[in-house]
Amino acid sequence: MREVNQARTARNSMMSASSVLALLASISAAAPAVAQSPADVTEVSDIIVTGVRGKPRSALDSPTPVDVLSGKDLADAGHANLYQDMQLQVPSFNYTTKAGGGTSSAILSGGLRGLNPDHTLVLVNGMRFHHTSLINVGQGLYNGTAPVDLGMIPTSSINRIEVLREGAAAQYGSDAISGVINVILKDTPGGSLSAQYGQNMDRSDGEQLLIRGDYGFKYSDTGSLNLFFSATDQNASDRSYPIASTVQLYPRLANGQLDPREATVNRQISKGFGLFPTKQWQVGFNASDQVGDVELFAFGTFSKRTTDIIFPPIIPNQKEALPEIYPNFTYVIQRIRETDGQLAIGARGTISDWDWSLSSTAGENHAPQDTLDSLNPSLGPTSPTEFYIGSLTSQEWVNSLDVTRKLDMSSGGSLQVSFGLQHRFERFKIAAGDLASYQLGTYVRPAGQAFAGQFLPAGAFFAPGLRPADAGSWNRNVLAGYVELGYEPTERLFIGAAGRVERYDDTSGTSVVGKVDGRYKATDWLSLRGSFGNGFRAPSLAQQHYSKASTTPSNAAANLGQPITNQILPVGTPAAIALGASPLKPEKSIDASLGFTMNPAPNFNVTVDGYIVKLSDRIALGSILQGAAVANILRANGIDPNLTGQYFTNAVDTRTSGVDVIATYRADLGNAGDLRLTAAFNYNHTKITDIAPNPAALNALGATYVQVDRVTQGYLTDAIPETKVALGANWTVDKFTFNLQGVRYGSFETPGANATLDRFFKAKWITNAMVKYNITKQVSFAVGADNLFNVYPPANNIPLAQYGYNQYPRFGPYGFTGGFYYGRIQIDF
Repeated sequence: MREVNQARTARNSMMSASSVLALLASISAAAPAVAQSPADVTEVSDIIVTGVRGKPRSALDSPTPVDVLSGKDLADAGHANLYQDMQLQVPSFNYTTKAGGGTSSAILSGGLRGLNPDHTLVLVNGMRFHHTSLINVGQGLYNGTAPVDLGMIPTSSINRIEVLREGAAAQYGSDAISGVINVILKDTPGGSLSAQYGQNMDRSDGEQLLIRGDYGFKYSDTGSLNLFFSATDQNASDRSYPIASTVQLYPRLANGQLDPREATVNRQISKGFGLFPTKQWQVGFNASDQVGDVELFAFGTFSKRTTDIIFPPIIPNQKEALPEIYPNFTYVIQRIRETDGQLAIGARGTISDWDWSLSSTAGENHAPQDTLDSLNPSLGPTSPTEFYIGSLTSQEWVNSLDVTRKLDMSSGGSLQVSFGLQHRFERFKIAAGDLASYQLGTYVRPAGQAFAGQFLPAGAFFAPGLRPADAGSWNRNVLAGYVELGYEPTERLFIGAAGRVERYDDTSGTSVVGKVDGRYKATDWLSLRGSFGNGFRAPSLAQQHYSKASTTPSNAAANLGQPITNQILPVGTPAAIALGASPLKPEKSIDASLGFTMNPAPNFNVTVDGYIVKLSDRIALGSILQGAAVANILRANGIDPNLTGQYFTNAVDTRTSGVDVIATYRADLGNAGDLRLTAAFNYNHTKITDIAPNPAALNALGATYVQVDRVTQGYLTDAIPETKVALGANWTVDKFTFNLQGVRYGSFETPGANATLDRFFKAKWITNAMVKYNITKQVSFAVGADNLFNVYPPANNIPLAQYGYNQYPRFGPYGFTGGFYYGRIQIDF
């Protein structure tokens, strides 16, 4: 896999680094010629609240690396989801578009520092946001994760996002192995209303309508309320190609000849290889009021989203396509109807110089699902064509008490003392579908038809229902306590330490973690910073208990990419245990970072941070197990022996190392306007240091069975680009704003069952541009393009001819639908 391209990767990394260094050199040379005005403000100096409790600090003065993304920049970018913005503005954040992958196709996801999305903790106004119920069981990047879905937070609600790019489990708890994303909601008077429409350049598809608005006001001398809404209508993007002429679409006639329709049929019939259609609306609020010496606050979001996952066509010449129901082609749709909400209430105040905050927040993601335009082949011609296939639900309720105080030391300096307690309740539920959605009937193909005498598979085809055996409700309680100290003996030195204990009342047990960090201001323009700590992430309830038969692309060489029906087995079930499963253990990490910040010239700031993260007992979906031995075990446990089997496991230990470089420069050009330049670089490399040994139960089935296969390993190490360079320029002059950005994504690979099936994709530059014109002080119009030059990844030479799929990688940093162009009008008030 990546090892065979080490020389090429190293050369590309040096070229990427050279691009950043060249820009830094040119900025540094030019900087002294521009005077600093009192009004100049650089984004990196914004006051932050993430990473260190107590005294407000700028991102430049923080002992930990924190990126600040302003709400204005997010609105100008014109993206419907936050992941694209973070991919462009946070160097070590990796977002991947994907095609297929079951329920996970309904959510977008991305991770920090090359790790999984569920290794990043997401907060809203400093409080934990709940996880999605839609676990990723697709065979690819981030498989086995059920992260927070940032797509459920209205983008119109965001004042700024603070991204802490290092482990913080000792401060914030489980999940914060690679960092923390803290979304800060708007809380000031004023508002805006915008409408945006765009579509892809190729095939003129992917039409998107995005309407957003917000309004904030004071309803009393002490009370304020901000309201938000957003609505998105996203049509499908399809990059399938004609089904190969070698594929027979219709059964042969009774006389053995080809059906004459073979010669005339339009073979461009597939339409599910791309982004799926989505409709979504969101509302939210943020409120606060002062009652005596106590501030009361509340905020919340509510979202409804419908996603249609389009499967490959059922063609007449396959045994599942009963001619009495579908004499021609049909496209099975799995419809996911999500309802998502979060509500937080709390109070904060001061008692005897101790600042306190008491809060309670509850969130839920509920996802009922249907299978449409399908059939249960085993029920024969009387089968229904629409099925309710069940639902998934994730619930979290968090209660927190946080206390902090600054103590002036007699020896000089100050000590910030913070401590807190937290209780968290989590629940994961699975509800079964209609009987016909999973039922095994007795229908046999009759004489005179193709496939005569054959029994047919059970359940709604492509997307079978959840069975009563899958259904259940599981919950747990988590108790946590933390202490954090921040000692600042002088204005030039800061030393911090934190410790946390979390106890789970399920098999996850008790975890104790700690962290130390520090910052030293060596000169007025140079500061050094670093940290060291350990962290953990408890296995989610979904990872422990999820159970479902689902259709996924095969990674086996014999039937590469073709759909297979796979049964996810909870680790505690007899079938999983017979195949070698054992209870999941918490993932544990050790992380360290070292870097510096500098501002060598007015309005010119540079941050450099190197890091290493060692992660043990990393959880992943194991290999897809199939064959006669597996069939016997499934049959013995009342499971359809025609299915394959798979379960979660503590698969591997990994070591991730890398460096982030960020430079910003802002210049007042007088009558020529304001210019802001940015440059960012990330290098990130993940290596597997240990693989879980094959369990004895699996070894007993035969030498060909492995718990962690080559594909699973490859997606952990090779599927994310090792390098990323982002160069940007924003120029505001008179009534115009021009924004230009170039992003170079380094090479990446998609792994196969063997080395001949690996696919290497070269580095690509993607260019984004936007021009905005202020018609009046309140009204503006903008046009823009993402992927301005319509760049595609190289075509894959392992196409799946039967379905017209697979000519591009299903996972990638910039997708495979080409350029997207849009126009937007906005009113500010």
